[in-house]
Amino acid sequence: MKTLISLLAVAALSVTVNARNTVVNFSGPIVHDKIFLYDYDSGVLLDSAVVTGNTAIFDNSRIAPGVVCLKGDKGMSTAFILDDSDITVSVVSEKITGGIRHNFSSKGGLNDSIVAIGNRLGELHKTLGNGDLFLSASKVEIYNTLRNNIDNPLAYYLLLSDLTQMLDSSMIDYLFELNPKLKSYNKIQAAFAKLNGVNSTQPGNKFADFEVSYKGVTHRLGDVVGKGDYVLLDFWASWCMPCRNEMPYIKKAYDKFAGKNLKIISVAVSDDPEDSLKAAAKMDMPWNVWVNGGKEIMTTYGFDGIPLLILFGPDGTILERGGTLRGENITEILAKYIK
Repeated sequence: MKTLISLLAVAALSVTVNARNTVVNFSGPIVHDKIFLYDYDSGVLLDSAVVTGNTAIFDNSRIAPGVVCLKGDKGMSTAFILDDSDITVSVVSEKITGGIRHNFSSKGGLNDSIVAIGNRLGELHKTLGNGDLFLSASKVEIYNTLRNNIDNPLAYYLLLSDLTQMLDSSMIDYLFELNPKLKSYNKIQAAFAKLNGVNSTQPGNKFADFEVSYKGVTHRLGDVVGKGDYVLLDFWASWCMPCRNEMPYIKKAYDKFAGKNLKIISVAVSDDPEDSLKAAAKMDMPWNVWVNGGKEIMTTYGFDGIPLLILFGPDGTILERGGTLRGENITEILAKYIK
């Protein structure tokens, strides 16, 4: 009998030791009642947990390793890597003007590798400073990390990060050869389509065409760009305050170059068309305003954040893209081209 009890005790201890959980801790003014885990790529719901005493626990054994998205019932979202390790996700909420901001940190397993590569890049920057040496060393560091983790979720996570933009296309092609499955993920396909959009619409390249339609009216960029005028293209949205803050500066450029070979087009993206039109009327935007721009335009030109301003030359060549093309600089930069 003692032997049986001892064996049961060992078995129980074994289960406890081998159990792997994701513990989510909340602090701050917002604590969620229930939280959910989704597959980051497909959006499929994987599990849910009730928050008790500012803490919720997921049983990792119920979910296959991969990148997951954590969401709460009161509005918050973050991604981390779930694997066979104990993982702790800290969610700290704080009040800011107009709402609540969440700060996240994920520890344990492959999540520590994300922090580690960030630290290594930081050390390289501290040692080498800005410039080609830092870029070359960083490229090698990122590439080697991806290659060494090509068969686990870290590769997927890193390929979706901004770090990938530092790699050569030949490096990325080889990584996909090492693990062809990576190319099948929805978000990786979308990310690399957008990356291609960024690379193909840099200064020196010809414009990429697109069209927008609303209430039976269709506008096509190719009908304006490359027709002998300079064209300033402004991607914006009515809900985007930085976009709205740019409008007086665009208006200043519009007034300064009135009568000269400059056309301005503001294209509203990811915005309700009626909201865009109301905002345009309120802000007195007398130039071309196109509404109902979708995600395909953002992919074509490779951007997530707005505002984004792009200047095209009379032959349709991209002269300026983003960067300093903001605020007071808009008029100054245009003056370099338009005499």
